[in-house]
Amino acid sequence: NPFHRAGLTGKDQIVAVSDSGLDTQHCFFRDEDGEAGNIYGRWDFTRRKVVNYDWISGEGDHKDAYAGHGTHVAGTVAGEVLVDGKVGDPDRYPSGVAPHARLSFFDMRKAGRGMYNPGADVLFDSVR
Repeated sequence: NPFHRAGLTGKDQIVAVSDSGLDTQHCFFRDEDGEAGNIYGRWDFTRRKVVNYDWISGEGDHKDAYAGHGTHVAGTVAGEVLVDGKVGDPDRYPSGVAPHARLSFFDMRKAGRGMYNPGADVLFDSVR
């Protein structure tokens, strides 16, 4: 990866992803201890990958049942595989564009529901 060779790996950065949910136990995101930590609705900067998981009130549910879309997107952005409790060799295992970045995730929907909701409209309108 030319970005990684140039030293652009996301080190010391926190990136935000908003999507359908995140599987915090996926090998890209879990911590060495196998736990997600107390990240739901608060920040925990001691975590290896996901330092915050928040949601639209009444909409998010800490799951990614919609074909794993949110997990896939977050992995593309900042995934870094954990194998047997250790970070895997990036030449052997896939990683995201910024594998050393940590994530703040915003869950925008409950499993089994579509993405449209008034709360999401407010969020999207605020960034226009």
